[in-house]
Amino acid sequence: MEIQNFNSKDSQNLVDFFNETSQITGTNKEISLTLFLQRLNMPSVTAEEDYFIARVNNKIVGVLEMINESPISRAVAIQTIQHSNIEKEVLEQLTQKALAYSQKKSLSVLHVQSTLGDEVASSSLAPAGFRKVKTYLELEWQGGSLQDLLLPENYHIRPFLLEQDEEALTNLQNIAFSEHWGFCPNSVEEIKKRVQMERSRPEGIIFIENENSIAGYNWTLLSENAKDKVGWISMTGIHPDFRRNRLGRAVVLA
Repeated sequence: MEIQNFNSKDSQNLVDFFNETSQITGTNKEISLTLFLQRLNMPSVTAEEDYFIARVNNKIVGVLEMINESPISRAVAIQTIQHSNIEKEVLEQLTQKALAYSQKKSLSVLHVQSTLGDEVASSSLAPAGFRKVKTYLELEWQGGSLQDLLLPENYHIRPFLLEQDEEALTNLQNIAFSEHWGFCPNSVEEIKKRVQMERSRPEGIIFIENENSIAGYNWTLLSENAKDKVGWISMTGIHPDFRRNRLGRAVVLA
C-alpha cells in the first residue's frame, strides 16, 4: 500500500471513488466533478497538503481529507475507505497520517467521525488514543402536509441576496454558533464561496427578520438528477438576542 498526496490529475478518479464507495452513483446525492473542485477551491483548503490517497496496485482503496480549522486549533479527519479485507489496515495507516498532519500544523485537537456500529473504526481508533466525545443524529423528513407558517408579530421572511448578504450571513452564523461545541468561525471569503457552490441556491438561504434586524436563518442545500432530488438543512441558527421566540421552528418550516 502506498499513501500519496493529492495531485490535480486524481480529481475524476476521486469523485468516482467517493460515489462508488458511498453507493451513491446515479442517485440524487451523487457528487459531481464540479462540486468536488469547488470544495478544493475553498480559501482554507490546500488540496496538495490536505488530501491523502491510499493505493494498492495503483487502485484507490482509501482517501483521507484533512479539514484544518486553525482558528480553534483543530483538525477534522474525514476518511472514505473501500470495504475489503484490508479495510482495517487502510484506516490505521490513514489515521497515522491524520495524527502526523495535526502535529505538523501544531493543532491541539484531532477529531474523526465514524458511523455508529462501525466495528472496524471502533477497534482501530481506540488503540490509537481516540475516545468518543460527541454523537450526531441524522434526521429525515419524509413528507406529508406542512403546518401553517405563523410568524411572531413584526417578523417577516426573506431570501438571501447574492453579492449583498454575504457579510451579514457570516456574522449571523458566527454569533449564532459561537458557543456551540466544535464550531469554527467562518470568514466572509469562505461564505462567498459556499453560497455559490453547486448545491447552494440564494432562495435556499432564508432569513427571518425583525424590522431591519436579521434574527435568524436556515440554509438548505439541494441536489438533483433526472429522476429525483433531495434537500439538506445544512445550517439553521438564531441570533442570541432573538432566542426563545420560536423563530427557529418558523425559519425551518419556511
